[in-house]
Amino acid sequence: MQWQAIHQKAVNLSKQYRKWENDLLSALMEADRARIYEHFALTSTYSYCIQVLQLSEDQSLTLIRVARKALEVPALKSAIEGGKVTLTKAKRICSVLNRDNQSEWIEKAEKLSSRSLEAEVVKQCPREAVPDRVRPMSEQYFSLQCMIDGETEGLLKQAQDLLSQKQSKAVSMGDLFKPILKEFLSRNHPVNKARRVAAKKAQAPVETPRPTLAFKNGKRTAAPASIRHAVHHRDEGQCTHAHPIRGRCPEKRWIQMHHLVEVREGGLHSVENLTTLCYAHHRLQHGARKHRALMVHVHTQP
Repeated sequence: MQWQAIHQKAVNLSKQYRKWENDLLSALMEADRARIYEHFALTSTYSYCIQVLQLSEDQSLTLIRVARKALEVPALKSAIEGGKVTLTKAKRICSVLNRDNQSEWIEKAEKLSSRSLEAEVVKQCPREAVPDRVRPMSEQYFSLQCMIDGETEGLLKQAQDLLSQKQSKAVSMGDLFKPILKEFLSRNHPVNKARRVAAKKAQAPVETPRPTLAFKNGKRTAAPASIRHAVHHRDEGQCTHAHPIRGRCPEKRWIQMHHLVEVREGGLHSVENLTTLCYAHHRLQHGARKHRALMVHVHTQP
């Protein structure tokens, strides 16, 4: 094959690639807005991209970020479709782009090189210069990259000096994180709080906290701390939703307590009636309840 034919083939495939990229962006905008991931019992559009669409992490993050910004600023989508702005440059200006400055930043993305555009974004938003990132360096060690302010840097220096004095040797910044994080999690993580409560009661007869009313005097009440501790201890602070193929949901950050028997149906605050769900699966659970209630209503109509 002569070089001209090879070149033409590359040009044609490049055009198709850009079109497919634009089409995928459009589809993802619709999928994100419609929460398509919920139909697969997933918790986010990101997990939908990774597990269902089989995209890479970088592709998924880029497409999602640009898709959401394009919903906010439609001119960005038009610039991408018109071939004026690449998806990579569109992602780069997402942190600074809004409806008021859209013309300015889309023009910069169109005319400036990637390096010059990145410099302009960093001037406007310094945190973009150092995105949070954890990279594996070996089986046991990782490299941490993040942006901190001056006050935090001062606190780190004080902690470094204190730990160095305590251990009678110079310690690195990395040496600080383990003891500080262990102390923070010991004091604040709900599972650790629950374990402390359980340890204090270890010598006493084991008693399940008594159920309490979730509604009293016409007002919703909060679950007592003893019940919350018991639920956190049992569920280990992790969403309990289990998919038949993917297994238990790994989410431990965005979690809530869910009443198995709804409060409006007389459900109590009790260890047996409460379970831990992430925000997405909590919303899905209530959506399923509404659907079941609607079906019952439809089928009972004369």
